[in-house]
Order: sequence, then C-alpha cells, then structure tokens
Amino acid sequence: MYDVITEVPTSEQLKNVRERTGLTQTELATIIGINLRNYQLRETCDRATYPGEYNLLMLLADNHPLYRIKGYSPEKDAAGITEKLLLAEPEAAEVKRLRKAMGLKLQEAADRFGYTLSAWKSKEMASKRGTLRQAEYNFMLLLLDEHPTLKLIKRKASELN
Repeated sequence: MYDVITEVPTSEQLKNVRERTGLTQTELATIIGINLRNYQLRETCDRATYPGEYNLLMLLADNHPLYRIKGYSPEKDAAGITEKLLLAEPEAAEVKRLRKAMGLKLQEAADRFGYTLSAWKSKEMASKRGTLRQAEYNFMLLLLDEHPTLKLIKRKASELN
C-alpha cells in the first residue's frame, strides 16, 4: 500500500511550501493545474487544496515527511521543475488504471485524495470532465515509479527527525 499524507493544508502551510520552493504563485498554479486567482484564494482564504496536490507540493519543497524526489533540492532545481513534470490532466481510463495499480478501491482512492466517492467516480468516467489535476497525476506516477523524468525515494528514518 502507498502512504499518502491525507491532511488538507491551511493557507499558511501552502504559503510556507511556496516560499520554501522559491516558486511564484503563477508557477505553482501551473504545476497544480489551476488558474492564478484560484491559487491566490487558496493562500488567502483557506480554499481547499486536495491531499494529492499537497503531497506533490511538499515534495517540491523537500519537506514531505515520507518521501523525497531523488537528486532534487528546491534551492537548485525548483526553477526548472515544470519542465520535468507532466502538465496535462490524464484521461479517465488512465485515472482508473493508476488507482488499480495502487491497489485502491474507489472509496479508498476517494478517501486518500480528499474526494467524495461520486467525485472520484467522475474522474474515471470518460463522459465526465472531472479528472485529476496535474499535481495529483504526477504524485500518483511518482508513487507507482512510473514518472518519466522523476523518481521518488523513501526518506530515511534519520531524515524524519
């Protein structure tokens, strides 16, 4: 089973992650797959950032408690990270394939990624447009070791303190 931080960040936590990466609000909005205004509202009004998005952002800030991106540090690599991330939303069939590859049932995927069951189901229906955001997609690919340019590694116990 794949460990995911299911916490929904506060606006202050989200701002701290952005400051740690050194990326702009525009760059992080692009990485998540939302417009700038939506991102700004997330930093100022506690508008929800989903756990899958937050997990990727913590990786980019190198402060995820469970994982790191191999060979990555925000000080050296954050400026070019958008070139290494997939900046497209996956098709419904790909969302379903990823969920199954992770060994998750529909409800388990919904719970882990902060969605209702019906919202998650819509992500797997070709007739619907509610798909995973780019950040969630990249995070799932990293967990499954299927990302084309980045590799996820578990943090050592000594790094967790």
